[in-house]
Parts: sequence; structure tokens; C-alpha cells
Amino acid sequence: MPVAERMPGLRRVSVARAYGGPSGPSEVYRVHEFFFDDEQALRRAMTSPEGQQAGRALMGFAASQVSLTFAEHLEEERPLPGRAG
Repeated sequence: MPVAERMPGLRRVSVARAYGGPSGPSEVYRVHEFFFDDEQALRRAMTSPEGQQAGRALMGFAASQVSLTFAEHLEEERPLPGRAG
């Protein structure tokens, strides 16, 4: 996804490979997250030339396997039990 990682306004990228869940293997193989300042920045990125090129590339090799989801994100650090922090 090098083209997608060049979208304007992109602040952070996270990639995870799913290996299963409580019931065993997962249908999800990879989660690729793109972080933007807000929904407007996301929409500008998606409609930019880089965003459109990334969308075409993604649909060209994974159209039947991919699902796009937009979400707000909250992340908080949590201290380990027994450690001050």
C-alpha cells in the first residue's frame, strides 16, 4: 500500500496480521489502519489523486476480499498492574 501511505494528511499507519480469535482461525487476515486528524482530512485524502490511485490499486487485487470501515479512534495507555505510571 505504498500509494495509500502517500495520501495527504495521513498522520499514522498501523498494520496488524490477524491469526485467530477465541473460536479459532479468523476470516480477517490483515488490518491496515490509516489515521487522520478528522473525518474531513480523511475525505480529502480519499478524494485526492493518491487516494483515488490507492483505491483503484486495492480494488484491482483484492476487491472481493477487502472491507473498508471508517471509525473514530480512542487510544489510552494503561499502566501494568503493580507498576506506578
